Amino acid sequence: MLLPQIAVKKLYDDFGIVKPADLSLDTILACKNIFVREAEIDGAEARILMREDSAVITISNRIQNQQKRKFILSHELGHFVMHRFNQLMLTDTDETFDSWYKNNFVDQEVEANLFAAEYLMPSKLFEKVCKSVCKDHPEILRDGLDLPVLMDAIARYFDVSMTAAFLRFVDCGIHPVIAVGCKDGIVSWFKWSSDFPHYIHAFNRHLPPRPESVASEVFKNGISYSGLERKQWIPKSAWFSTGSRDRDSTFYEYCIYSERYGYSISLIWEP
Repeated sequence: MLLPQIAVKKLYDDFGIVKPADLSLDTILACKNIFVREAEIDGAEARILMREDSAVITISNRIQNQQKRKFILSHELGHFVMHRFNQLMLTDTDETFDSWYKNNFVDQEVEANLFAAEYLMPSKLFEKVCKSVCKDHPEILRDGLDLPVLMDAIARYFDVSMTAAFLRFVDCGIHPVIAVGCKDGIVSWFKWSSDFPHYIHAFNRHLPPRPESVASEVFKNGISYSGLERKQWIPKSAWFSTGSRDRDSTFYEYCIYSERYGYSISLIWEP
């Protein structure tokens, strides 16, 4: 196991819990002598000042989304559990919280994000919930896996954002997928599951997504699909290079879009 997984397992064992709903995050923070305050912070989402046996987290009062707030506090808890003996103060920005799918950040930020993901969505429980939802709703498995419906159920169960559910599914879901993030119509990152079988050399950072992709359509029109239309058929060539011997087969894409931030994330999978 990785350090974040070990740290979360110990935390769960110490508090006698098996899932995050068993004990509130606020209670765990209080038991760890971690005080949380809200304030205006310039250029940051949160800061943590740590001692060996206590800490103060300052979180931006601009953050209104409770799911985002919970992820940030879980991230800071990860810093306290894993890093308080190495560094007394850490400042976290939007870029910091994006570091779990980027490769240019220091290890402690990647570890804190992995800790937050494991704390909020334990990997074994995540896989179990995915299978349980599919068993209870067999229509999800028809016609090439209805990932939008499955993602809705996962986000509700764990009370996390759709972005967090997307990225956790890449790490420990039940079907091979790749996630692609775009900012202002330009591909900025991608992350694929370990069992995803297709070549990824077609992905070009710093270039627009191909016109056949849903992401391209979303940025062009400024809106994303909703309801039953969220799972969109695309040709394989929309995201992958196809050679002379490679058939341009059917794939699916589910794209969420934030017009406010000019940001999209696509999940792409093969039926």
